[in-house]
Amino acid sequence: MFIFILFSIVLLPPTYVLWVYLHEISHILAAHCIVGVKSYSIKMIPEIINGMIYFGSVKYVTYREPSNTQSGYIQLAPRIFDIASAILLPLTFTVLNVYIKTALIIVLGAGLVDLFVGSIGYSDISDLKQASINLNISPWVFRIIGFTIMLMSISLFLLGYHL
Repeated sequence: MFIFILFSIVLLPPTYVLWVYLHEISHILAAHCIVGVKSYSIKMIPEIINGMIYFGSVKYVTYREPSNTQSGYIQLAPRIFDIASAILLPLTFTVLNVYIKTALIIVLGAGLVDLFVGSIGYSDISDLKQASINLNISPWVFRIIGFTIMLMSISLFLLGYHL
């Protein structure tokens, strides 16, 4: 049992790094596909800006200025990985090896954490707030969709383990 707990704890730091990287690189990939990216830098160290915790950040220079709509899509790009994790998490009940299953639950569960944090969008510079402004859509639409996806994923996850 001790080895199993230790295994789970050891997975947490690399999972954090993986999800910060996936989140930030998704902005860059979206910007590259939409307007082209000349250069970029990713900051993977948590920091506090104006009283808010940011787990990572990205800066990039584009070939052309994105429109508001394009900026909104770039801000929403991390949701692709988050939604993929929400879809895959309930399928972990099919994995037989307990260590692989645990690793998948931790890694995919971190995607739900990213979706949760991203769905709050409290700060004016959060991805959700910026996407809402740029797309002229209420942030509550994105919050409701994000929380609904999380609840469905967790419900299906629990249901899969109780069948």
